[in-house]
Amino acid sequence: MPTTLRHGLWVVLIALGGLFFAHEAGHLQADRELAQQRSEAMQALALHRARLEGALNASLYLTHGLASQIAVEGGISEERFALLARDLIGINPYIRNIVLAPDNTIRMVYPLVGNELALGLHYPDRPDQWPAVRRAIETRQPVVAGPLEVVQGGIGILNRIPVFRRGGPQDGAYWGIVSSVIDFGALLRTAGLEGESSPYVFALKALNARGEDEIFLWGDPQLFEGGHLALDVRLPGATWVLGARPVAGWTHRTGEQTEAFWIGIVLTVLITALVHLLLAKQRAIGHLAMHDPLTELLNRRAFDRRLEEAVARQWRYGGSFAVLHIDLDGFKPINDQFGHAAGDEALRIIASRLRDTRRLDDVVARLGGDEFAILVQGGEPSAIPMARSLADKVLAAIRQPLWLAGQPAHLGASIGIAACPEHVCEEGGLMRLADQAMYQAKACGKGLWGISDGQSPCSLG
Repeated sequence: MPTTLRHGLWVVLIALGGLFFAHEAGHLQADRELAQQRSEAMQALALHRARLEGALNASLYLTHGLASQIAVEGGISEERFALLARDLIGINPYIRNIVLAPDNTIRMVYPLVGNELALGLHYPDRPDQWPAVRRAIETRQPVVAGPLEVVQGGIGILNRIPVFRRGGPQDGAYWGIVSSVIDFGALLRTAGLEGESSPYVFALKALNARGEDEIFLWGDPQLFEGGHLALDVRLPGATWVLGARPVAGWTHRTGEQTEAFWIGIVLTVLITALVHLLLAKQRAIGHLAMHDPLTELLNRRAFDRRLEEAVARQWRYGGSFAVLHIDLDGFKPINDQFGHAAGDEALRIIASRLRDTRRLDDVVARLGGDEFAILVQGGEPSAIPMARSLADKVLAAIRQPLWLAGQPAHLGASIGIAACPEHVCEEGGLMRLADQAMYQAKACGKGLWGISDGQSPCSLG
């Protein structure tokens, strides 16, 4: 694979790898941000749930003491009830009133002012309340209902505690219901769910005994349709679900919108550019190591390597190739007459003409000074005919006038040819025979090519 293509593939792979990691880093940051939002929201939800659950349960269990006292004593007077109920309401700000319903008929209410309409209410006659009362009696457990509109007015939570006598001849007999109304709005405010500036919106729903949705209690019903967090609120005989989500919704950035992604892109660009520069520098160094800096032809080292490869191919696959050793005639006078800068320009012109003359597979090199070489590859069964033809073209090209510093100048060349397998198939031997043939061509009058026969110095073409 050519070096340039190989380096290009490395740059592309590094760029693609960088883009992949930038993409992954961006999505990881976005996911972490969303997870952080959800964690903070869950902490806030847990705090509000704890406040609501604590205040509500404290209110619910506070009347259990009154119910226990009635169960033990088998009843209670209105005066004593008023005293105890006043103390209980004074302790807990959420309890609006306490009701006693012996034999399921409300006989006592505290405070009485504003609650007169409740007196005389017979639970079995109220289809909206009797099912809950009957469930409490049947299960012998407190039943929580609501929030709902209560007879006394407003929205409250009803806590109904069935009372069964303890001790005496009536042990275990049903006495009635102790009921308390808890101010739902006050609970919400205490829990921070209402009346506070919060970055979250909340809602409540209740679950039935099978854990299925039973009724929506409070807030926005659409909150539970998706994208929300929820925690259970455990109550005696009931389970509520408190849900929450950010007021503005979850701010979930895409991976491409995160800082990590763009930092990854910048790093990818920088690393890719750095690798490209390093590979370009490496190519430049490799090019300098294998090319003549003046003419951009292969240098002696690179030509020797190509010659070694040609010998190895010939030994393995057979075939033929030839070497042309070219030495310019009359180059020194150009340096003397026009200067070294013009001499360098003359060498560049000659190198260009050699490139234009060669075939596509032939290798042209500058061996040093005013010496050049061409490796003529291919040719069956011999490369010598092609070498002779190329030598004629090279001599004709070099004889063309050169224009240096606005003046015409003339150069010639002497060429020596050695071929494999006709003469020798070893790098050093080929170059030595081609060199000998070139000097014989000079001795014969210059501007000629000579070919080595392996015995005499050369045969003139």
